[in-house]
Order: sequence, then structure tokens, then C-alpha cells
Amino acid sequence: MFDTSILDPKIRFLVLFIDAQWSVRRISQTLSIPMRTVQDWISKAEEGIDIRNIQPGRGQKAKVPEATKKKLLELPSENPLVLLLAL
Repeated sequence: MFDTSILDPKIRFLVLFIDAQWSVRRISQTLSIPMRTVQDWISKAEEGIDIRNIQPGRGQKAKVPEATKKKLLELPSENPLVLLLAL
């Protein structure tokens, strides 16, 4: 038998919602995800948005600003202490 727990929850959602036509509550309970998430996925799917793809701008942002990175790269690398003092 195939282990469905290895499938992406979004794939499982699509199968349960589109093919099996399960309710939001049943999908939420089965996949152990909030009902609000299921509702968001439904509205995106109905708008034609592929929920399997991560949208641009999502995820963790860089903690060090680009200007600081550039400044650090311009410093001489012979003395590591200089890098610490520059911050």
C-alpha cells in the first residue's frame, strides 16, 4: 500500500477537494491543517492560481542588508577583527 503521508499536503488537498469533493472541515481534520488555510487554498485554486508553487516575495528575507554586505566585501580581509569592528 502507498504511504500518503509522504505527499505534499497541497497535492493531498487538491485530490480531496477536486476529486473526492470533501468539505473544508473534513479536509482540515484529515490533513491536520487549519480550516482557514484550506479556505485560502480553495479561493486560490478557484482563481486559477497554482497553489503548489511558492509565490515571489514569500519566505524569509535576508537579515543583512545589501549595502552592509557590499561594505563588508570592500574591507580588507587580512584582519578579521576589522570585519567585527565594522558592524
